[in-house]
Amino acid sequence: MTLQEAIAADDVDELYSLIKGNENLLDHGHKGPFPNTPLHNAANKGRIKVAMEIAILKPLFARKLNQEGFNPMHLALHQKHYHIVLLGWLKRARLTQILNWKDQDGNTILHIAAFERQSEIIDLLLGYMDVNEKNFQGHTALEIFELNPSGSPDIANRFRSAGRPKRLSVSEKCANLCRIPDESARNAILVVSTLIAAATYQAALSPPGGYWQDSSSNPPANSTAIAANSSSIALEKPHQAGEIILSGSKLFLYETCNSLAFFTSILTIWVTTFTVEANPMFFSALPFLCGAFGMSSLIQIPKNNEAAGYPLFALYVFLMIAGFCLPMGVNRCTNKFSRYGSDFRQSIERKIRSK
Repeated sequence: MTLQEAIAADDVDELYSLIKGNENLLDHGHKGPFPNTPLHNAANKGRIKVAMEIAILKPLFARKLNQEGFNPMHLALHQKHYHIVLLGWLKRARLTQILNWKDQDGNTILHIAAFERQSEIIDLLLGYMDVNEKNFQGHTALEIFELNPSGSPDIANRFRSAGRPKRLSVSEKCANLCRIPDESARNAILVVSTLIAAATYQAALSPPGGYWQDSSSNPPANSTAIAANSSSIALEKPHQAGEIILSGSKLFLYETCNSLAFFTSILTIWVTTFTVEANPMFFSALPFLCGAFGMSSLIQIPKNNEAAGYPLFALYVFLMIAGFCLPMGVNRCTNKFSRYGSDFRQSIERKIRSK
């Protein structure tokens, strides 16, 4: 049996048997700029089981446009295979991102549903999409729907109600503020935040001026010492080997600025990744990293500057509490989006079962 035959038969077992014999089967011949991928074929034929498995194995196929400019979801909707759209890869991927994908004309799935007069689909989508979104011709889904005089007045009224601006609650404003809808922007933020975290952690281990290489109890006026990482001459103070040469208000200011930069970058990493599926081990590693940073900074404070350690310790405790409680609050603010996805899928499944 060939791949096309397995798709036509909606045979998942045969699909995996073919892949076992040829690991590159799904990629073969589908690497061009506008490929007609196996997911396109499965969506076009309404083969939901195979389509779901291919979408899981090759999630990038869900983004691909064929030569007609359709991704698999749009293609399934055009072919009236509603169950592919409703029960397919929406269960496996982030709902809001997929629903707002556009075709070559700038149409979202709501535009297409309005053009095809698919009232049931429109009714399900209205609560989860921006009805004021325009395509490349400058038309909203409501304007497309109203082009046909036979359109349901009830659906048109729902369009208008959904399109009215509403006053956002504090939690909704917080959720919108913390959302990063663009995947490339999310990746860029993660890269920059990681670089800042690495640089500030290294700065905590290598402070300006370096460390004392010997121990001395001499009064400051008796002699001088050369800084470990500097060619300048510094007044020697009573010190222990391994202590930071930098002291006083300069040390406190340096540690404060460096710590704020480090904890802010860690918080950014956490908030950015908190709403996506991530390994729990990743989140459990962050507290240990922050704890190691705080301990390494506090241990290096000279004994004659221990007074500066207390406010720094208080600052670290505050930043750690804020850093690990704020993402929880962000999650509470943004969980309405995940509830939307859950409610959306449940309503879809009820709609399918009722048919």
